[in-house]
Amino acid sequence: MTEDSLDGLEFSSGSEERTAGEFIDTIHDEDILYYYIQDAYEKTKSGIQIDADGKEEKIKTHAQVEVFQSTIQYVEAFGIYLLSYIKGKENLVDHLVEIRPKHLHRFFESLQDGEEDEYLQNQGIDEDYEAVLESLFGYAFIDEVGEEVSEEELREAIDQSIEVLDANIRRIGEFYLYFHDIYNAVKHGNRALPQLENGFKISRENEKDTELEVDLNFVLFLCRTQDWKPFLAGVPIDYLIDHSLKIAGKTHRVFSYLKKVSRAETSGEEIDLSFFRFEEADDEDEQEWITATSKSGVIILPKIEELEELQQPQEVKFPGRIELDHRTLYIKTQYDEETSEEYPLEVTTLQRGVVGLTPQPLLGVNFNFIVDELDVDQYFEYLNLQELELNGEGIDRIIIVDEQANQEIDTGTPENFDIPEELDYFLEWEELKQLYWLQQISGERIPIPLNVAKEQGDIINECIESDLEQDDAVAAVEELKTVGEKNHWTTVHVDLVTLDGRTLQSEPVCQIQGELIPDIEFYEDEHTEQFEEEWGDPGKDLQVVARGYEGGYEDLVEALSDHSSKVEEILEQLDLGADGPTPPKLVLHYEIGEPGFWFTEHTLRFQFLTNQIRINVKQSCPLCGNTIATDLRTHLVDDCNPSI
Repeated sequence: MTEDSLDGLEFSSGSEERTAGEFIDTIHDEDILYYYIQDAYEKTKSGIQIDADGKEEKIKTHAQVEVFQSTIQYVEAFGIYLLSYIKGKENLVDHLVEIRPKHLHRFFESLQDGEEDEYLQNQGIDEDYEAVLESLFGYAFIDEVGEEVSEEELREAIDQSIEVLDANIRRIGEFYLYFHDIYNAVKHGNRALPQLENGFKISRENEKDTELEVDLNFVLFLCRTQDWKPFLAGVPIDYLIDHSLKIAGKTHRVFSYLKKVSRAETSGEEIDLSFFRFEEADDEDEQEWITATSKSGVIILPKIEELEELQQPQEVKFPGRIELDHRTLYIKTQYDEETSEEYPLEVTTLQRGVVGLTPQPLLGVNFNFIVDELDVDQYFEYLNLQELELNGEGIDRIIIVDEQANQEIDTGTPENFDIPEELDYFLEWEELKQLYWLQQISGERIPIPLNVAKEQGDIINECIESDLEQDDAVAAVEELKTVGEKNHWTTVHVDLVTLDGRTLQSEPVCQIQGELIPDIEFYEDEHTEQFEEEWGDPGKDLQVVARGYEGGYEDLVEALSDHSSKVEEILEQLDLGADGPTPPKLVLHYEIGEPGFWFTEHTLRFQFLTNQIRINVKQSCPLCGNTIATDLRTHLVDDCNPSI
């Protein structure tokens, strides 16, 4: 097929006419830039041949930066030809001029993420990546093999060759992605600053500063993040040159073989294919390096004993709150010591490095929380996040926002991230969404709706059907709170406690609507009178001996679990406050709760006493609060007078 991209020009090679693509492909010589890189590097060894006013060493360093720049350009040339061949040589000229660095980024990132087959499908290519490589490097068209080679041996040789070529292409792509930010700093405005001073001070919070000197020349590259924020990348020139020369050689080997097969396809000539095997790695660093980062910079340093700790994963815990914007998760914090209503999540980040040559940390992020402490804003955000994770999309970016310092840390795609637990929907989605907007509009904190009265549900539905102004939202929130103050529930627990007051086991068994204690009749009339006089204020609690129950801790847990109707039956069996010849084994503890937003929660605890730890003389009794002047048994039988 004849291309018309360069219409009006005729192309030929020898006596044969060529399409524009065939002509460009044939005369392009992959050796030229490679040998230029080699020559440029050799020239840097001989030093600067002019009087540079004492700046000879900096000029030499800058010349070495140009070796790196040419290497990136060589990798780009290889990548553009590779992608052009993948897309099809029929329109080679168009592909060569249309493929841009951002397209190479996507391709190399797909290799890095193991999504190369998906990438090809998005380009309209039905073959898988290995089959494409087998075609591009000629192995799919072998038509003559020596008699001494079996089909099995041939297949094994082809598979290993493709594996080697694939590994080399991936390594080339890693280099391109890793160094591309500093390449842009050189390419756009020559933002490369040679630095011959080699003293550094590394500071870490709450730790002593580390000062060191290294015998290396550095280059500072003024780069930018994806959000156009500046940062500095400090790279030893030896590190940069070493990686550049190794990748240039690797690229030349793969590029030359790729072009050899392509030219043979164009000319129709037969060629002898090469087969490859893995050999001892030629790109391993003799010197080990580490990366140190700050919020606005990154620097490569030689691995020495003084800097060993910089390689350790850094775990940070802080309270936060979340906000989801499409697939970007914002974690907002002021780095307080403890969680609060505003920052109810305990966030843990574990930094295992940085993304490329940027200050962007490579993080694992997890967080924990107590459901009861969430407000509807955080509950709503969490459910959205939960849906995103469960449907397989997941988040693609996490940004940590320091609201005190007014700074953002873009952590990119988290290394690992799992929602800590799957929450239930306590309301219909529209009702929950309305509560979210009520909190946003009114500015009033609305706790998570664990228990909603019918009247409160009616208020929410009225809001859904209305177009609320701020005053309306504030009034609706007040209505919800007013109903909640009248909506009483008692949560029942069964506990196993020691005589010194420690809880060994605790099981919440059921909830009962309303207040329970006012209906209890005490064994002694004086206890009833005292209760009626003093009982009723929020926060007031009652602790009283209970006799008459024959079972133990596990029996009562089994009897009451999800059987709220049996609580009153059990209470009717008990003699409350009754004296007896033996120490009690059961204590009843009831606490009036503070008025809540959705409901007022009271607590009833059946506490079984166990003699695992004895209370020593002069300790306070957990029942009456008085000092024990005798032994515990005598005190409980003769002296204990539980207070109300």
